[in-house]
Amino acid sequence: AVWGIKVEPDDFRVAIESLISSDEKEGWEFTYERVEYDWAVYSGVKDDMIRYVKAITVCEDRAAFFLMEYHRDLKVEYDPIVTRMEKSMQSKC
Repeated sequence: AVWGIKVEPDDFRVAIESLISSDEKEGWEFTYERVEYDWAVYSGVKDDMIRYVKAITVCEDRAAFFLMEYHRDLKVEYDPIVTRMEKSMQSKC
């Protein structure tokens, strides 16, 4: 999934932490989490699934997100896709 939201720069961290909290309430256990002023990434597992989320701030008051979910058995196949998607996310304003 790919989406965007309107968010003031000072509220970016709050938006990410809210998303993480919501995912945790759904049963996701996060194994990696890093939240900075203008970007964030987290990943974790639930049952046999992996979830990877990356977000960046773009154009002052917006943020772009992508989320990938895939079966643990497909991790090796999905790693290059996740890496390519992550590298493609750049602010172009």
